[in-house]
Amino acid sequence: MKNGMPSKELLDVINDSYRSKAYIETAKHRDEELHDLLKNEGFEYSRGGSRDIYIKGEFALKLARNKSGYRSNEYEEDYYKKSKKKKYLAKVYKCDKKYRWLVMERVKIPSHEQRKKHAEKLRSIIYKDMESTGFEGKGDINFKNVGVKGGVPKVLDYGGGILVHPRKYRVKR
Repeated sequence: MKNGMPSKELLDVINDSYRSKAYIETAKHRDEELHDLLKNEGFEYSRGGSRDIYIKGEFALKLARNKSGYRSNEYEEDYYKKSKKKKYLAKVYKCDKKYRWLVMERVKIPSHEQRKKHAEKLRSIIYKDMESTGFEGKGDINFKNVGVKGGVPKVLDYGGGILVHPRKYRVKR
């Protein structure tokens, strides 16, 4: 694992855990066995609305917990690839082809006031970029979803856009 990047072996274990029908049926709860494995690997845990987030070193691993989580992973990967404003987005390094997980750049979380200030600036930049690249939804760009990397404000969670236009991002498994 380079600076916290999940190894191929670990990602294979994660993929295997998703093959279990029980995982999908208990989508509101994290997989405790997988959670324990990631904690033992040194990952810190955080919970989002539809994804479990594990952070280590320079990386954030986002695991879909339900269909909305799958769509968020898909949307973040697609939008990152097409964005003309990548400078303001946490970088997507890897994404599972079925959108079960996504590995993203870790950003520093500044003070509440700084986050609010950055969110104001980023909201207009990113919304214009989404529109110009054909993304109909608007990401959930608020102070909770903003961080900083190398002095540059970045959106760390921009998968919420599917809430506005979910048909485009239906999960096909």
